[in-house]
Amino acid sequence: MATPYDETILERFADDLYKKADAAVAQLMVLWFLLGLIVGSALSGVIRGASPGMTIMTSIGVGLFIGFALGSERAFKFRLEAQRTLCQVAMERNTREKHPGPCGPGAIP
Repeated sequence: MATPYDETILERFADDLYKKADAAVAQLMVLWFLLGLIVGSALSGVIRGASPGMTIMTSIGVGLFIGFALGSERAFKFRLEAQRTLCQVAMERNTREKHPGPCGPGAIP
């Protein structure tokens, strides 16, 4: 028995991908902020002559930049996959409306 086609599953999948895309930038920025804070704290004790506050702030800034760049790239990939899925749904709708039978209108059996 063949599983029936259900376009709402694909639409829900695309919606979930958009939610992941919206959260990807924020999640990676928080992760890299924390990593920058840890690295900056460790470096502030090692580097002589540098202000500890400036070392930590610089590390945090670099971490936020990296997190934003990586998060934006990941979000783009999620949105692209969502668009591919929605495109497949649209192709199925357009094809199904024009060719209701298995071989299309006027097909020779």
